[in-house]
Amino acid sequence: MKKLLGLLLAFAVIACSDAPPRYTAHPPSRSDEIYTLRILDGFSIGERAKIMRAVNEWNFALNGVARFEIVDAPEKAGWIILASDSYTPNRPGDYPIAETMGSGEAGVLMVFLNRLGNKDLGMVVMHELGHVLGIGHQPHGLMSTHYRFDEFRCIDDSTIAALAQLRGLPMERFNWCQG
Repeated sequence: MKKLLGLLLAFAVIACSDAPPRYTAHPPSRSDEIYTLRILDGFSIGERAKIMRAVNEWNFALNGVARFEIVDAPEKAGWIILASDSYTPNRPGDYPIAETMGSGEAGVLMVFLNRLGNKDLGMVVMHELGHVLGIGHQPHGLMSTHYRFDEFRCIDDSTIAALAQLRGLPMERFNWCQG
C-alpha cells in the first residue's frame, strides 16, 4: 500500500505541475495535532491523486501547526473521504458538489461525483478540508461559498487568516499562496 501511495503522490505532482502556486515559507512549527483521513473505494487512481494533492498542499500551508495523515486502517481513521453518486437534497435547490459532516477529530467528507462536472476534484477536496479544520465559508478565495476556480488555485491568505483567527495564532505560523 505504501508503494501505491508513493505512486499516487508522484502522479499528483506530475499531473498538477503546470503552474504550481508560489507559497510563503515561514519557519515550521511542531505539533502532534493530526487529522487522520481514510479514502474509501469509489475514487479512480487519478481522483485519488487529486485528493492527495489537496492533502499535501494543506500540509504545506499548515506548516506543522497541524497535519493531515492518510491511513489505511479503518480503526485509525477519524475522517472518511467517501465518493457518492447520489444526493438527496435537504431543501429545494440544495445540490452541493461535496459535503463535510462532523467536527474536530471525526466525520465524513462526501464527494458527489455525479455533480462534479468540470470542477477540479482536488480543489473541491481542498475546500472541504478547510471545513474539516473548522473554517467556515468566506466571501472570497478557497473558502468561498461557491467553488470559483477562476479566482483561486491554492490556499490563499484569506483562508489562512480565517484559520489563524480561529486558532488564535499569528498568520506567520502558516503558509499561503501569493498572487
